Amino acid sequence: MDYIGISQFLRGVALIVLFSGGLMTFHSLNLAVLGMFFGGLAVTIFYDIPHASRIGSIRPNIVSNTVMTLLKKCLPLVVSTLLISMVVSVARQYFSWACGVDQLGLYAAVATPAVLIQALARYLYAPSLVPLAERWESEENGAFTKYLLKTIRFMAIFIVVMVVGLSLVGSPVLVRVYGESIAAYTYLFPCVLISTGFIALMWFLSDVLVICRDMRGLLISNIIAFASCALLMIPLETAFGMNGINLVVIVSMTIGIVVAAFFLRRAIVMRSLRTDGNDLSSGQCDLRVSVLVPVFNAEDYLARCIDSVLAQTYQNFEIIAIDDGSSDSSSGMLDGYAKSDPGRFVVEHRKNAGVAAARNRAIELATGDYITFVDNDDYLDPDYLESFVRATSDGKADIVLGGYRRPDENGRVRTQGSPVPGTEWAPYAVEAAWAKLYRTEFVRCGALEFLPVNIGEDLFFTLPATTLSRKSVVIPYCGYNWFLNPNSVSSTAHRRSEGLQFEQAINQILSRMRDAGTDFDKALNNYVIIRLVVWFLLYTARGDGREMSLNNLLRYREWLDKNLPDWESRGYTSFTRPTGDALQNRIAVWLFAHHPKTFRQVLIAYGRR
Repeated sequence: MDYIGISQFLRGVALIVLFSGGLMTFHSLNLAVLGMFFGGLAVTIFYDIPHASRIGSIRPNIVSNTVMTLLKKCLPLVVSTLLISMVVSVARQYFSWACGVDQLGLYAAVATPAVLIQALARYLYAPSLVPLAERWESEENGAFTKYLLKTIRFMAIFIVVMVVGLSLVGSPVLVRVYGESIAAYTYLFPCVLISTGFIALMWFLSDVLVICRDMRGLLISNIIAFASCALLMIPLETAFGMNGINLVVIVSMTIGIVVAAFFLRRAIVMRSLRTDGNDLSSGQCDLRVSVLVPVFNAEDYLARCIDSVLAQTYQNFEIIAIDDGSSDSSSGMLDGYAKSDPGRFVVEHRKNAGVAAARNRAIELATGDYITFVDNDDYLDPDYLESFVRATSDGKADIVLGGYRRPDENGRVRTQGSPVPGTEWAPYAVEAAWAKLYRTEFVRCGALEFLPVNIGEDLFFTLPATTLSRKSVVIPYCGYNWFLNPNSVSSTAHRRSEGLQFEQAINQILSRMRDAGTDFDKALNNYVIIRLVVWFLLYTARGDGREMSLNNLLRYREWLDKNLPDWESRGYTSFTRPTGDALQNRIAVWLFAHHPKTFRQVLIAYGRR
């Protein structure tokens, strides 16, 4: 990494010297830029290649499969590198188009020396990347975060010192180098220095996201930075002229830095969740978990489900399986598990009454301190129970909420959902009963149960639970595998509104939440119900067709008017809140509440997909 830092420093010095020298000697911007190119090439030939050869052979050995794999993994990095460079380039090119090449040349003459800050900053932080990577891979608790903050503080101090110092001497130096004609433009130099410092910080955070293997966060943060540049360059450069270039860069990089910091914090939190407290406390080890599994004709996937529970790293649990009148070999499979592990595997066979009744019966039989639900075709990661038990605060939490992934038959993860701690929507992020741990006494005292309907049965349990909970813990952990079963009810039946007991479900849910003391004058509770209605309309749009969808749209708006008066004017019917919910969901609710005609067209278009 020292070689890389020195190389970047040499390139920065070469760019400054050759650009400034070329401009002064030949009075040609084209020759100055050409000199910069040959300067970079010289550093590659005379420094990079000899030093890289000391580490190993640099003769290429190209294997097509390896190249494609590497390309796929590194594509976000390549695109991000391009985008972060384009923020400056696009802002400058627009200015050149709007004001002329000569004006851009004057700006470049002032701005080029500032590259020294970026080059020096990258040279100084480059050696820190190896220790950061080592601390990340070694999973040293807190060491990575401490070293990261230390490096950021050092970079910030360095950038401030360089900005202040060079601002003081910049004007006379620029005049000496370029002549008196540049004096009228030296006022740009301080903002140029600040923008360059922000660029260096964005480069650093991008490199750290690569260390954390968060390519998604890397790509999103740089896309947002570039998009901000594209949106801001015309108004800012029109209003502020040459300094508009600097302001575009500063604002765009600030936005990118904030987004990158968000993803970086998220990566650190998720890593700490996996590594913190490898030894559970004695209080946590004493907590018994009842794993409740309703079973109906699941012979193809049942073994995978039960085996994933038995393979948990946390072994203080019982399994309560309710056979809901299975007609395949599921009943015999369950009896076999019960016979092999009679101490903690409980099976009850009953006539078919539906998943809600099966779960309710399992809650009655549970003897553990906590309960968790697993559907018979889903499965758990080995550390699932341990991760949730660790978050219970020694049994004080009423609910612990996590995330899920959605694998298909080939093991490919199609979607993934994880609540973001600290956001408004985090307790509601997963509507299903699974991917959560519930304190058994809390469930029983709250008389929480599932509703025997064919849609929304989970919400009758989870929404009142969220309302009643005095202590809910959100963990950004995805250990529940919600199997994308092409033969399941949710994949085949729920496409037309006809026959679905949705209105019965929302009537019961609303009544139950009011019984639980829910205040629907609070905006978030209001949003929960509206979002549920919007989801149902979109969910059934394709199967229902245009006429039925529009009838349902009118029907459920009237239902909201009757049951939640003034629902459109309450908070959270905007696309900015609640924080933590997906943007497309917030936009859908916003359109539904405030722009019904537009939502009507969206519903029609959605039904044609």
